[in-house]
Amino acid sequence: MPDRPEELASILEDRAARIKAELAQHFNYTPVQEFLNQFDQLHASHVEALLQGHLVRAHEILNEIHELSFKLQKNEFWARHRHKTPDVKYSLSPEAFQRGHLIEGYVGSEAMEKLVKEKMQARMRAWSQEADEKPLSPHKNASEIYSTIFKIEKLGHSLKICRD
Repeated sequence: MPDRPEELASILEDRAARIKAELAQHFNYTPVQEFLNQFDQLHASHVEALLQGHLVRAHEILNEIHELSFKLQKNEFWARHRHKTPDVKYSLSPEAFQRGHLIEGYVGSEAMEKLVKEKMQARMRAWSQEADEKPLSPHKNASEIYSTIFKIEKLGHSLKICRD
């Protein structure tokens, strides 16, 4: 439903509060509070960057939040493994910990993230075709990403209303 950065910031504040309240219930072998402290700092920086219109910076901070989620999932998996099945050997793909409770709770659905990623990739392809004609502007790319997020949030809100 958001049309402005303030609306997205408000949604992210609500999601961050939910993450802080509920994240620990999904983890038994990892000190979740350490991750929540890092998340609090990154979230505050992310919202500040959005509100100041620094969309590239906001996108970079969102990548850091995604990396934090990755580390949390990975640490929980290996700590549980050491505790419950120390003799079992694993061969995991590099994507094994990409989806996690923290990032899912913060950016929303996997479909939204996929759509934003596809939009970004399409724009990058268009930029590479235009590279000989004019310099690239990463700000336009980040602006389009957040514009897409606003549209998807609006669609998601509409769908929720229809379901209720």
